[in-house]
Amino acid sequence: MKYAVIKLSGGEYKVKEGEILKVNKLSKIDPKVIMYSDGSKITIGNPYLNDVKVDLKVEGEEKGKKITIRRFKAKSRYHKVRGYRSQLTVLQVASIGKVNEEVKHKPVGVGIKEVKTPKKVSKGKVKGR
Repeated sequence: MKYAVIKLSGGEYKVKEGEILKVNKLSKIDPKVIMYSDGSKITIGNPYLNDVKVDLKVEGEEKGKKITIRRFKAKSRYHKVRGYRSQLTVLQVASIGKVNEEVKHKPVGVGIKEVKTPKKVSKGKVKGR
């Protein structure tokens, strides 16, 4: 069974293919793979694995469970009640796997532009002075 440990928005998560994951609200999704297992072999990054990719698909956004905060001081008629619901992003793990070696490395000379440098004009000493 394939699984990976990823770092996302300051937390680390163990994910499997097809799993639904709820994390704090994200503006940018950029998972970094820390560990990868294909079922028989485990690979650990130092600190991250660049040849393993985890594709995450955004399912939507929702609010988390409500947390109630109560403050109370005895004999002074002081009390406050507040509530809080965290904003969450719901993600689905589409796929986990190694990046193809052919796609990873471009052949030499493809996509490279040659830029001509302008000729230097020498500013020598002016004769006759």
